[in-house]
Amino acid sequence: MILWKIKKNYFSFKGIRYLSSKKVSNYYVHERPSVKEMDDEYKKFLEIKKKENILSEFKITNIDINTFKKYKHKNNPTFSTEFKIFITGFLIFSWCIFAIYLTIRIMTPDDFEWVENERKRLEDAKKKIMIIKEKELKSVHNQN
Repeated sequence: MILWKIKKNYFSFKGIRYLSSKKVSNYYVHERPSVKEMDDEYKKFLEIKKKENILSEFKITNIDINTFKKYKHKNNPTFSTEFKIFITGFLIFSWCIFAIYLTIRIMTPDDFEWVENERKRLEDAKKKIMIIKEKELKSVHNQN
């Protein structure tokens, strides 16, 4: 009997938030706004709506380009940013093409006689290597 009272007092949920299967709710009822507060809110809402209707004539999209340029805080640039970026990219690209052209022009030889000389030199070197290998093979066979 005493254990029952302890358990009952220990697990009482009065004044404490409790869990429902659907939501967490409070034991105490929330205060609702009064009718006067709701009327005040509605009046504020109507005032804001009136201001929006008045200001709709002065939207930024209704300003013409000359007025916009007049009240801008910097001088009107002669060239747009996109055009400047295009010109910069075009100049860098042109410089790269010019550098490649000059490299090819400077590096190409006037005559290709040196190529033939190199080919002859490589053939002579191959012949010498073959002669040396044949001599080594003969010496190995002679020793056996």
